[in-house]
Amino acid sequence: MTAVVRPEAIEMSREPRSSSGADIVWRGRLKEGFFRGSRRFFAVQVGEVLFHVDGPPDRKFSEGESVTLRVPSENTWVVR
Repeated sequence: MTAVVRPEAIEMSREPRSSSGADIVWRGRLKEGFFRGSRRFFAVQVGEVLFHVDGPPDRKFSEGESVTLRVPSENTWVVR
C-alpha cells in the first residue's frame, strides 16, 4: 500500500505534535532546505522515506534539525 500526499499539504513544525485522530503525523530530520521563488522547499528524512515539503518563504529550519510533519487525513490518498 502507498500513501500519496501533495507537498504543499504537509505542515512542518519544530515541536512534537500528536495526531488529532484525523491527522497523520511523522517525526523526521531535515536533510536540506532551499528558497526558490516565492516558496521554500524542504527534504525531510523519515526512516527510509524522503518527504518533499513545500512551505511558505518565511519558514526557516536548519539542516539536521528534528521536525514534525503533519497531514490532515483528507489530504492523503491511498493507492495499491
